[in-house]
Amino acid sequence: MKWNSKFSSHPKLSWCYAVSIILGLSILTMLLAATPLISAYKISPLIIAVVLGMLLANTFGDKILPAATQDGRVFCAKKLLRLGVILYGFRITVDAMMDVGLLGLVSSIIIVSSIMILGIYLGRKLLNIDLQTTLLVSIGSAVCGAAAVLAAEPIVKGRSSQVAIAVATVVLFGTLAMFLDPLIFRLGWLPFDDKAYGIFVGATIHEVAHAVGAGSAGGGAVDSIAEQTAVIVKMTRVVLLVPLLFIMSFFSSRLHAHGNYANDQAKKSTITVPYFALIFLLVILINSWLSIPERYINGIELFDTLLLTMAMMALGLQTQFKQLAAIGVKPFYLAGLLFILLYTIGFSVVYIGTYTL
Repeated sequence: MKWNSKFSSHPKLSWCYAVSIILGLSILTMLLAATPLISAYKISPLIIAVVLGMLLANTFGDKILPAATQDGRVFCAKKLLRLGVILYGFRITVDAMMDVGLLGLVSSIIIVSSIMILGIYLGRKLLNIDLQTTLLVSIGSAVCGAAAVLAAEPIVKGRSSQVAIAVATVVLFGTLAMFLDPLIFRLGWLPFDDKAYGIFVGATIHEVAHAVGAGSAGGGAVDSIAEQTAVIVKMTRVVLLVPLLFIMSFFSSRLHAHGNYANDQAKKSTITVPYFALIFLLVILINSWLSIPERYINGIELFDTLLLTMAMMALGLQTQFKQLAAIGVKPFYLAGLLFILLYTIGFSVVYIGTYTL
């Protein structure tokens, strides 16, 4: 049967079909990520989802999700994404961030602000990359990898190909850092104790999963001081996503008004308020104030991972390799430069802070 002829007049059925297919593929992705072979390398299901989605889209074309299912794909890529970002707040508490101390907070603020500023300058002035891709790669490197890219997309209003390429860059260099950090620490090339090493990892690595992997490998034990510190500092950077999204929203409205965006989409000159970021912050406070049983938190985190995985799967299913080829390799150059800067700035801040704070 042909979708366009039989189901185009049934938008609700098309919507349900798209969401069901994406849900099924996402569940399979999470099961795949939980297998011993993949979980040993701390590979997030979000990363597997976007790669699998792109492979399916470029192998089978619109046979999986025809054009008539566009509304369902957009729902998963946009609406479920924002809900997933909001629920991400249940992974964070104020007390956990306070336990890291002043050095962890200072390191996070310096890293996020400096990488964003340098990323925009290098992307636009040195590499001449379009603004949307520059912003997405920069925020992915500065904050928390794929989750930050997805959170910024509603403000940046990038195309699926731009979001996908930004995710690919942070995955590449985040994975590299996950293996490199423990190696240079064990070789004695980092003059840090376990806690300082954890701060370094949390302040410089891309994904939360990468921070867990690098922290546990460096500390040599599960739930080590290095791992706990790395995760807390990493989550401190995640919290900084909230003010950063508001700053980006303000400046993006200025750019819309002056027509400085590369997209040909219609833009508004008003400030886009990222309400989901405010709710995200509220969830963190609720999680900090209320004693929520661990079994409920675990359930929320599992559901949240599913939502984010569905968003990444939908993104992958909308991305064609020819779109990525049109963007070129410059975003990877930018991510590589930011990777070097993350190490340089992160090492300097932690080294100086260890002996002064």
